[in-house]
Amino acid sequence: MRRGRVGGRIGDGRRHASSSLSARTEADLAEFIEPSAPGPGAGDGRVTAWTWKSVPEPALASLPPRGQAWEITRYRAYQAQLAGHTIGEIFGRATEFLKLAAANAPSITDVSAHAAL
Repeated sequence: MRRGRVGGRIGDGRRHASSSLSARTEADLAEFIEPSAPGPGAGDGRVTAWTWKSVPEPALASLPPRGQAWEITRYRAYQAQLAGHTIGEIFGRATEFLKLAAANAPSITDVSAHAAL
C-alpha cells in the first residue's frame, strides 16, 4: 500500500535524523543541513530550500546485531529519502502522506469502523 511505503520510508529517515541530531549544538547541525545559496530560485534563503546532506555510515561495531540492523535501516532510509532533497520537498511528501492518511481514516462517528475494532 502506498501509504505504508511512503510513511515508513520517510519515518525511518526522519528517525535517523532525529536520533542523530538530538543533543547537538547549532554548529553540529551543519553536518546534516546545507543552507541554500542566495540567488534566483534559491527560495530567497528560506529554510524550505535548505538541503539535507549525505552523511557517513554510522559506526556499528560496538552494537549488538539487532542494534546494528536498526541503525543501518534508519541510515539507509535517511540516505535514500532525505539526503540530497530540500526540506521543502520532505515536508511536501509528509503533507501528501498525512492527507492520504486523513482521507482514508474512518470517521470518528462511523459506528461500523468502531465495531470492527
